[in-house]
Order: sequence, then structure tokens, then C-alpha cells
Amino acid sequence: MNNPFCYGTTIGPVGFVNRKADIERLSRNMVNGINTMLISPRRWGKSSLVLQTLHQMKDKQVKVLPAKMDLFSVRTEEEFLREFAKSCLRATSSRWDDIFNNARELLGKITPAISIDTKNPESDLSFEFHWQSKPDPEVILNLPQKIAEKKKKRMIVCIDEFQNLASLPDPVGFQKVLRSYWQQHQNVSYCLYGSKRHILNEFFTDSSMPFYRFGDIMWLEKIAEEHWTPFIMKAFLKSGKEIMEELATKISLTMDLHPYYVQQMAYFVWNLTEKTVTEQTITAAIEEMVRNNDSFFISKIEGMPDSQIGFIKALIDGIDQFSSTQNLQKYHLGTSANVIKIRKYLTQKEIIDQWQMKTSFADPVFPIWFKRRFGY
Repeated sequence: MNNPFCYGTTIGPVGFVNRKADIERLSRNMVNGINTMLISPRRWGKSSLVLQTLHQMKDKQVKVLPAKMDLFSVRTEEEFLREFAKSCLRATSSRWDDIFNNARELLGKITPAISIDTKNPESDLSFEFHWQSKPDPEVILNLPQKIAEKKKKRMIVCIDEFQNLASLPDPVGFQKVLRSYWQQHQNVSYCLYGSKRHILNEFFTDSSMPFYRFGDIMWLEKIAEEHWTPFIMKAFLKSGKEIMEELATKISLTMDLHPYYVQQMAYFVWNLTEKTVTEQTITAAIEEMVRNNDSFFISKIEGMPDSQIGFIKALIDGIDQFSSTQNLQKYHLGTSANVIKIRKYLTQKEIIDQWQMKTSFADPVFPIWFKRRFGY
């Protein structure tokens, strides 16, 4: 019996939940040449949204060339250019010989030596560039536009972990270079996103940064309970198990509608269920999630001063006016200035998240664990 729930990886069409309006907006932007920047807290499904959008466009036979790139391991400008060229050329064909010919035609004098995995060249298009001379940024960064013109199709360039540009030797200078070329591309749409929201927020909303007003900023929302409940019930039913509506709803609400954790808890419940989910199954799943995270959560709060512990307690109590005189004293928060420092520290530690003027826990299992650990 296959597990119907997915977390920790990008989610395919079967496990994807709603986001119909987001898909419509993103696909419309891609087709109409509007660059898009996706911003949301971690694990809200940005990568899955992009892949699902591209999947639906393919099903509808929309004539575009999607190029997908991940900057997770990129640490230098040359590495970026190499990965950028590889991603763009890989989008031109499913055959390695076509890719090679396209590279020769489009890269001109800087054509690199290309190493192909000869064990399975038709299905595994893993190849490496070995530059014979230093790559020319102008030639590489204009590749998408040249490919789009050659193929007579709009090219969609999707770049994940875009915030890693901040770790390059000259981050702002290189972003200026990227923007100077990309903003001239008439047949290319860029989709930029990543996992460090505070960095991306600065990239796209700070008027002093090169990518300010580069396109449409999409602020993702949580998936509503009304979409989670039928998805969970249907997934159980398809796998030969049963869950009542109120218990399916309880899963999504317990995990604060957080996409990653709703899928995770649903899996734990599903895995503990022989035939029908009960209240005891829900309780057992929560206990297992808390137990599995015990050492991890301990490491996060180890050595925390009373003021930070107090802030966590205040958030659990539903406090939003942390700097009121009463709350400063009750939760041992110190001064109003200290509250700002606590927020910043706990955000960096990924214990809390600040999103759309609201402070919440980044991991909905954490407050459950905290209350039990501290008898709070």
C-alpha cells in the first residue's frame, strides 16, 4: 500500500493541494513575459508550485521552453555561469547531440568541452562544462533570449535558492550584471525563489537593490482548511483506509495549515492506521512527532536566557503586544529594545516566523513539544 502523502521533497501532481489561483497567476505571468518572484516562509511549497505550474502548462501544450536551475551549491560567479548555461542548454533538447550542437552554435567562441554520461546518454543528460577560457558573462546570460529566438518559443527560466547570490564575492555587483542583461530579454520570463525569505525580501523590495521591481512579487498564503480536509480524506480512501471529516480537519488545524507539516502529520496518522482513524490514532501520531523532534528542539533552546524562553511562552499564550509594560514584566522580556533583539534571534534560529505583520512558530510541533517539556 503506497503512502499517499509527501513531505521533504517537491510534490508531484497527485499530492499537490489546491493553489489554483497561484498556478493561474504564475502561468499567466510566465506566458505573458512577466518576471515573477515567489516569497513565503520555508516549506510552504514554492518549488512544488513552480513544478506543478510547468506540468500543467505542458499538459495544456503551451509552447514554452522551461529551464530549471538550483543555486544551492553555487559559490562563485563562474559556477553560476556554468550552471546557468547547462540549465538553458538542457532545455533545448532531450538528446545530448542536439545539446552539443546548440552549445556550439549559441556559445560561439567560448564553446566548452562537454562531458556526457556515456552509460545512458539518451535518458541521463548529466553533462559538465570544462571552459577552455574564462566564460563571457554577456554570451552566457543572453543564452535564454538566443534560445527563445532560435526555437521560436518563450523561454521560462526558474531559479531556486536565488538568495545564494548573497554569498558570492561581490553579490550586489553580480546582481547588477544579471539585471542589466535579463531586463532586455523580450522572449524570456524569469521566476526567482528560494528558502531564505528575509534575504529575498531585501532583494526584491529594497529600492537600493538591483532586482527591485524586476517583476511581480507573489506572496504565498497558507492552504486553507477547506482544501486540506477533502484532500486528506480522499488520500486515505484511495489507499484503502478511512478518516472522518472532523479528524481530517484536526490534522490540518493542529499543524496550523502549514503545508509541510500537514502532509507530515497526515503520513504519521496514515502509517499508524490499520483501517479507520480514531482520536487515539491522532494522539499517537502527535506523540510520535514530538518524540522524534525531542533532541532537535532541545538543541535549539539549549542555553537560552530567560527572556527568550519568556518570549516563547508569551507567543504560546497568544500575546501579540510583547512590549506592553505588563507583558515585559510578566514574561521577563526586559525592555522594548530587547524584544526586537529576541525576535531577530528567534527568527534566525528558525523558531519563530514573522509573516505579514504576524508572529508565529515556524514549526507547529515546537509549541506542542515546549508545553510538554516545560509543563507549561
